[in-house]
Amino acid sequence: MYANVKDWTRKELVRDFTMDELGTLLHQLAAKYALQEPVPFIIKGQANELKWHIVNGQGSGPQSHREHIAGGFQSTLKNNEVDVLGFYSESHEGVFTHINQNIHAHFKTANETAAGHVDDLIIKKGSSLFIPKSF
Repeated sequence: MYANVKDWTRKELVRDFTMDELGTLLHQLAAKYALQEPVPFIIKGQANELKWHIVNGQGSGPQSHREHIAGGFQSTLKNNEVDVLGFYSESHEGVFTHINQNIHAHFKTANETAAGHVDDLIIKKGSSLFIPKSF
């Protein structure tokens, strides 16, 4: 996935958000601003907790999300500054989002010591969420 975003709108998170709550917020913002899916987003801020993985490229055929994660390296960060880049869509489950998920996101730490696929997160109040003003 990729998107060409001409301009971004910044929203400050007024409380801590889990991944599921972030999905709900992105759904509401997409409706409010008439954004077409998939909706790209960026988060810059503090992750209280971020579960992540990278895959090793091994395996063949369809895999469950659990098998996908087990096939590579996985870890959890706590209290780290992160940049998260992702897409929100209710129309692409199993295409570029995992089954039962509407978000596909990757991250890097601000000090660039870790990067990977976001499995779950709690993003701290005061972090910035950026969504497109236009594409």
